[in-house]
Amino acid sequence: HFHPWCLWCNCFWNWNFSDVILARQAKLSDNRIVAHKSIALAAQNFMISMAAINYDTCPMEGTDTLRIKKILNLPSKSEINMVIGCGIRDEKGLYNKQFRVPFEKVYSHY
Repeated sequence: HFHPWCLWCNCFWNWNFSDVILARQAKLSDNRIVAHKSIALAAQNFMISMAAINYDTCPMEGTDTLRIKKILNLPSKSEINMVIGCGIRDEKGLYNKQFRVPFEKVYSHY
């Protein structure tokens, strides 16, 4: 079951980099890099938004992009920036009880 945000993010992943026009970049490879960075920022916003509605997310890189493109019926030239797993956490954990470092031990405000 896909959340509507997943469909929104898919439009960013399916960019054809030759169609991306950015005024300050000189080469197509620069446009590709800027597009990937912009997509990563959109993905970050997506993950923060999912957290706001009590979903957990996990960004992943190093996935089988050829298989993903085939499953999603994407053009072979399309590039996948990252895959984001989304779901509601099981408090019992998958294999054992879930452990998290308390927020106060990770973050301090001066």
